[in-house]
Amino acid sequence: MKNIYLIQLTEGGSGIWHFPYSVAMLQSYCQTISKIRENFKFNIIFRIETTFKQFVENLENPFLIGYSSYIWNSKRHLLLAKYVKQQYPKCVNVIGGPSFPNINQEDSELFFDKNPFIDAGVSGEGEKAFSSILLKLLNGEKLDRHIRAERIDDLNVIPSPYDDIFQELKSKNKDIEFECTIETDRGCPFKCTFCDWGSLTQQKIKQFDIDRVFFELKKMSENKIPKLQLASSNLGIFKKRDFEIVDYLCSLHEDTGYPQRLTESGISKTPNNKNSNVQIRKRLKTAFKEYYHSPRIFLQSSNEEVLKNIRRVDTYKNDLELFKDENYQTVLELLFPMPGHNYDIFTTDATSHMTDEQFVTHVMPVIMLPNAPMNDKFYREKYNIKTIPVPWGEWMADYPQMNEVIETVELLISFNDLSFDDTKKCWMFLWIINSFYTLKRIKTFSLSMSEYGLSEENSIQIDLSNIFFEKTNQLVTDTEYTHKDIFVKFQDFLETDFNAISHMYDNLKELLYTEDVGTFKKCNRPYLFYDQKFYKKYEKDFKQTIKRFFHAL
Repeated sequence: MKNIYLIQLTEGGSGIWHFPYSVAMLQSYCQTISKIRENFKFNIIFRIETTFKQFVENLENPFLIGYSSYIWNSKRHLLLAKYVKQQYPKCVNVIGGPSFPNINQEDSELFFDKNPFIDAGVSGEGEKAFSSILLKLLNGEKLDRHIRAERIDDLNVIPSPYDDIFQELKSKNKDIEFECTIETDRGCPFKCTFCDWGSLTQQKIKQFDIDRVFFELKKMSENKIPKLQLASSNLGIFKKRDFEIVDYLCSLHEDTGYPQRLTESGISKTPNNKNSNVQIRKRLKTAFKEYYHSPRIFLQSSNEEVLKNIRRVDTYKNDLELFKDENYQTVLELLFPMPGHNYDIFTTDATSHMTDEQFVTHVMPVIMLPNAPMNDKFYREKYNIKTIPVPWGEWMADYPQMNEVIETVELLISFNDLSFDDTKKCWMFLWIINSFYTLKRIKTFSLSMSEYGLSEENSIQIDLSNIFFEKTNQLVTDTEYTHKDIFVKFQDFLETDFNAISHMYDNLKELLYTEDVGTFKKCNRPYLFYDQKFYKKYEKDFKQTIKRFFHAL
């Protein structure tokens, strides 16, 4: 038997790790083919607790190693592959996943030039393509360097990994719990430039049989899974089917308590789904209560020019009205920066829904995904896109293997009509909103706050935010000021009025987008008022600054 290693390094915390779903699906399909079953032994690796070199040295005669690469593990996978080729020159290294660049031929060729220890790369759905690689090697055939997989018409030919494979990994790793992912379908009909979901799946949505989904959900309950991710690009797009899936999941949770928590990919972008989004999220909230985050509407921007530049179909206006009518707390997610943005447009986006407390505005930075249309060289040249590398996630440096390589992502920082300085100014505007206004009322942020040991009722949060929140809303009510007017003026005030807060504001602005891991961790979520010692030190200055500002208005 030839040894096959399937590697999908995941992240873990507090003894809970992500189940390596992608490589488990590869193994599950490959084992349906008798010639593969008879000739290959599969080994799944999702965590490494030694140095990478030690891990590689301890491998048992590897014939082929497959790597499922994402933005959170791609650099570690490449380092492993390099060590593997040095130690076992005849071992075949095959890479796939969303981080293998395939948006154009030039990117793929450049990838292989930089990484000569990779023997083959797979684009697209990997199950059938990977099995064909194994069969070719058995027959002594030469592999193509770049394998472009055709879409799988019938997804049900892939057996569920949540039967034998899951149970085997669970029994071998009794010291941990798994967070799990379940695919209800594959594909996305949209072509948003910042996203690789549509470009990688060629748009058309294909479904897993609903009985298979029910089977996997039941497995989650029986195995007492603490957290479940429903992987669907547009949950709610199939109104009847998606509600049946959600209702079954909720019934399991209500009956057994498991899975305990749920995340899902967001509200569908279909204009014809009527109120399915509201009904689905109501059912989830009723069942999971505090364990279900507020539903997210991926608004991205309300500006028509920005939406046009990112090929974004504006289908959310109906959902906004429906959620508003239902008085249902909802997170409105914005992306920044994107072509078409400037300071005026961004500040309008960030403050446009402040009058409705049920809407939470959450701004995310734009990461240049390897296979997103935005990352195509022609798109980058058209808008003169500039980026910098930043570490992926604050938690990454906590793992021993991260001493060997740091995962980074490309962060968009400027383009034709938006300078780097303007980008910083926009992020500082957001910091002002979060620190002086938003954190007072919005329940969604309580989860982030708990990471810093603070509860929603903490005096630091309430003491400072009460003042600014109430005075701001009073001014909006009694004058012609908008929320945007007040925050723009406050930012101008901090940039000209020299005091402790202004000094801290300037220092924080200089820290933005640093490549240093330690520094980045400090400013990635720049809510300095979480720090009790810091707050107490400058408490008097905070209040005096706010008083002077509103007096000036």
